[in-house]
Amino acid sequence: MRLSEKTLELNLCAQISRISKQQVIWFGLTQAQEARAGFDVMTRMGGRLILFQFKASNHSVGGARRFHAPHVQLQQLIDRTGHARRSVFYALPLVGTTQELIKVGGDIITNTWLLDVASLPNPFPLPTTNNKLKSLRKSGNHYMDVKPPNVIIHSDPVRSSVINLKQFVENGFVGADGANHLFEEKFDSFYRFARLLGSTGKAAIII
Repeated sequence: MRLSEKTLELNLCAQISRISKQQVIWFGLTQAQEARAGFDVMTRMGGRLILFQFKASNHSVGGARRFHAPHVQLQQLIDRTGHARRSVFYALPLVGTTQELIKVGGDIITNTWLLDVASLPNPFPLPTTNNKLKSLRKSGNHYMDVKPPNVIIHSDPVRSSVINLKQFVENGFVGADGANHLFEEKFDSFYRFARLLGSTGKAAIII
């Protein structure tokens, strides 16, 4: 059975909290009331804000795990993230089925890789088909093919690196600037950004 993004999200949040040497406070992004509560905690406690967009996939191509990312969302995240390094991520687990989950003994965090949105070029190439005409892909989605430590994003293609989630947490979220300054302590600005991440987006406050 395929694992849903929500299942992976819940277990990854739990595993991150368990191995982190720092206190991690999680909050959701989909409802304004919940997001505001988390935003208030962030501004009052002064921790670093890190945002995750969780993805799920049980499909592999040429030895790489393929994920889909809507172009509009990806471009808007790149535009807003700016130079906030290691602060806004796509979380890409290589565990996508119940069989794979059993195989790794439930250890999802070791098998999850992070794509730092700030590492991608701006503007990002539009998703096109693989034929000679290079017409726009009807779905509007990019294909993210993950084969650690690299990811290739089609169509054009764009190559980038991914970092291991477990190592990132164990090293104290090293290199994470924090996304706090993107919002200038204004909730409306934060909520507009949060809605880009959708139902499987989560915010972590690293204290």
